[in-house]
Amino acid sequence: APWPAAAEPASFADDVEDLANSWPAPVTPIQLRLVLPLINTAAECLEAGVVSEPWMVDLGMVLGTGFAPFRGGPLRLADSWGTATVASALQRLATLQGPRFAPCPLLAELAAKSDGRFHADG
Repeated sequence: APWPAAAEPASFADDVEDLANSWPAPVTPIQLRLVLPLINTAAECLEAGVVSEPWMVDLGMVLGTGFAPFRGGPLRLADSWGTATVASALQRLATLQGPRFAPCPLLAELAAKSDGRFHADG
């Protein structure tokens, strides 16, 4: 098995559905399942120095992948949902499905701050 201690698919689907139902914005389980790792990867790009500013990741994702422009990009979306909420959800998925879902250190660091945001302009 490529991923240790993975939950049964049915229980994972139920847990992601519970997570979506308790989310601060209207989302479906599949939307969360797809966008949370994308947010985490965008944060990893910023952390690794692939880009130097959060807006660069967001712009690249909007123009390069078709990420919904009205959301502002993955890091702007994380700011609007709250980095603590995003990091907590990723940690929950990591517990269920393995470390590939664990929030990256930058996201975890921002989540630990009361005003932790990628974009300083709010």
